[in-house]
Amino acid sequence: VSGVFSFLEHKNELKEMAKVGLTGGGASLWKSFVEPLVILTILVLNAAVGIIQSKSAQSSLSSLEKLQPSLSTTIRNFVTLDNHSASSLTPGDLIVLKVGD
Repeated sequence: VSGVFSFLEHKNELKEMAKVGLTGGGASLWKSFVEPLVILTILVLNAAVGIIQSKSAQSSLSSLEKLQPSLSTTIRNFVTLDNHSASSLTPGDLIVLKVGD
């Protein structure tokens, strides 16, 4: 007789677990798929924004390089050279800086 009661108790527990599994468990199962997808979406969007900002920064730097003067006033061997090409500067040259340069 006790075996029958034990069987019936386990049967009721299984029914309750099945109900929870279909209602609450289904929600947690859904949540376990949705949360990683949301996180992955955020990571992909973050990477895309990073790439866009990087390209924007590169174009800004190239624009600034175009504005940079390529001529300088240089003192070499105690001789002042006006409008000297900045690409031909050598170690030991002194660059004269003025306001607005």
